[in-house]
Amino acid sequence: MTSDILEPNTQASGNAESTRRFGLIDPAAWRLVLNHLRPKLGSIVSFALASLAVAALSLVTPVLIRDAFNVAAPKGDLMLFVWLGLTLLGSRLALSGVIIWSRRLINRALTAAMAAFRLSILKSLLGFERSFYTRSDPSAVQPRFVQNTDRVE
Repeated sequence: MTSDILEPNTQASGNAESTRRFGLIDPAAWRLVLNHLRPKLGSIVSFALASLAVAALSLVTPVLIRDAFNVAAPKGDLMLFVWLGLTLLGSRLALSGVIIWSRRLINRALTAAMAAFRLSILKSLLGFERSFYTRSDPSAVQPRFVQNTDRVE
């Protein structure tokens, strides 16, 4: 499966079509990446839930500011104003914490998947017969390897 990613493409028009239809890399490369992401599915789902939490915590800020100006300020209630300010500060700290945690989580998952992806491609390269290297332009294998893996990241 990996060999079709690394084989030099002899059909220029076919490559242009697959690039237009599937984005920046070959569909076979996407399948490989998704296979390497499968063990990290829990991390990806956790990241999606954390993104929902970030969206919910982001909605707290305008509501608290509205209450500060529409409720606490007209009443002249200093304690309510202080509590709204502390709640706003707490929600922003929680929001920052969730964002940092989720970024760290997804970066770890993607880094591990990309390392496994690159290792599988390298093992595949090492497993090819010598005829693959005599048929292929050596200067085309390495750039294609780098392009297919860097674009995924």
